[in-house]
Amino acid sequence: MVLEEVIKQQLKKKCGNNINNYIQMTAEWFTYIILSKKRYEIDHSFDPPWDNYSKVVCTDKKLNLADYCIFNEFLENELIGESFASYISNHGLANNTYIYDFEEKTLNWIILQLELVIKDLIKDKNIYLGKWLKDKNILFVSEKADNIAEEIMFTDIVGDCISILSFEIIDEVRNANPHFLFK
Repeated sequence: MVLEEVIKQQLKKKCGNNINNYIQMTAEWFTYIILSKKRYEIDHSFDPPWDNYSKVVCTDKKLNLADYCIFNEFLENELIGESFASYISNHGLANNTYIYDFEEKTLNWIILQLELVIKDLIKDKNIYLGKWLKDKNILFVSEKADNIAEEIMFTDIVGDCISILSFEIIDEVRNANPHFLFK
């Protein structure tokens, strides 16, 4: 239980200290999409009378930065061209927006921060991590930080901390002016 609290505390601190890197990553991702991707729209022309099937089609129009007052409008409304089964009666397919990609990108960034925390704890010879690793028969070396982070997530040492951090961090940029992120 003590190891869990140490990791949670250090992970929150590491994410806070590196938030500028996250914003930089977000800006680069957003800029790439605005400059290189096309706009998609939903086409209902092939829908059968009993189903709101919807097909996503590329319009060949560029994305326009001026279409978004806040970053969240882009995340929640701009389609990426992928559909998935909705499993809702009369709504055959649902369509992905950029929020899914952004959530995954944020989660991967947090996992990277977790690996950095593990390296710091190994460097500091943290006794709680050392004992946990010894019990798991895992080497207490920084070269194994990514494996240790994976094991910590697999054994649910950090609980919901990563998901909660992900939501909190995304909330920090949701209401940002997209012109601030575009570079």
